[in-house]
Amino acid sequence: MLAVTLSCPGQLHWEVNLIGSNEVNAFCMPDSKIAVFTGLLDGLHLTDDEAAIVVGHEMAHALREHVLAARAGFNPDSAIGLWEKMDRVAGAGSGPAFRSTHPSGPDRIQRLQENIPRVCSLCQEALAGR
Repeated sequence: MLAVTLSCPGQLHWEVNLIGSNEVNAFCMPDSKIAVFTGLLDGLHLTDDEAAIVVGHEMAHALREHVLAARAGFNPDSAIGLWEKMDRVAGAGSGPAFRSTHPSGPDRIQRLQENIPRVCSLCQEALAGR
């Protein structure tokens, strides 16, 4: 397992753990700790932007605000490609949306497409500040 600690003044101190496993998953734990399985990164051949969407999404579980990747300057449109890849891997075995804490693939993609325009300016601001 590889762990990286990220901290910002006045903010939470994040720890991102990479777990060697074929599982296609990631999760957020208490105390700002995130786990990402290598199966998610390698199995889906994620780009840096897509991996940032995953980590940002997991951070959002702690913060309850699903734009952390955009605020870091990563392309929010990458969320669409990420969830299309997740749908291909999950296939019909993903189960009904009502049993999940997340919307189903097509519903999630539709919600992302509706909301991405609201966070694009956050990405542009972050990139301008680099």
